[in-house]
Amino acid sequence: MPVLDVVVNPSGALSGARTVQRGLADIGRSAVGMERTMGGAVSRLRNMMLGLFTGMQIKNLAKGFLDAAVTIQNYQTSLKGVIKDADEAKKTFDDINKWAALNPVDTDDAIRGFVLLKSAAVKNTKEALEAAADLATVMQVQISDVASAIVSLNTIQLRRLGILIDQTGSKAIIQSGNVRKEVEKDTNKIRAGLVELIQQNFGGMMQYAGDTWSAVMK
Repeated sequence: MPVLDVVVNPSGALSGARTVQRGLADIGRSAVGMERTMGGAVSRLRNMMLGLFTGMQIKNLAKGFLDAAVTIQNYQTSLKGVIKDADEAKKTFDDINKWAALNPVDTDDAIRGFVLLKSAAVKNTKEALEAAADLATVMQVQISDVASAIVSLNTIQLRRLGILIDQTGSKAIIQSGNVRKEVEKDTNKIRAGLVELIQQNFGGMMQYAGDTWSAVMK
């Protein structure tokens, strides 16, 4: 029966093994090179993103300063329109701004309320503004909404704020809760009576709300 003889040449096997080893070494070096290349690319991308982010922050900060400056200028322009004196307008802005910072008040809303009251020649405008803020705090509305109701003497607006006004008789009757006032049927006197009624019925509510929030935040 014929027999098949297999002859193994050891030198060929060793040569093949060396070829495989060289191939693996080449793959290893390529992998290291790729890792270095990718690492460099990632590093460059990270640096680029950081630079872009920093640039955007600086741009946004500069825009914020510009917007704030424009807003302050607009406030002072509005106040000067009703006060007529630039220095007094600036002082009034500073006073309202400080007052708003110490209380749960939005400066923009406070300025609008003051301008409404001042333009209607409401006496003791700052006191009237504080009264409007007290009522606004209780009714959860804007200060300018209360100021608008005081200026217009609109029955529906006032009723929504918890104030009844009756001008059908010889005198105007203003009532809120248990507080009732009779005043002459004169627009300025009715407005003054409204402010006094609000002070009597709701005085100090804004400060109370501010103290409550301060206590909660501590």
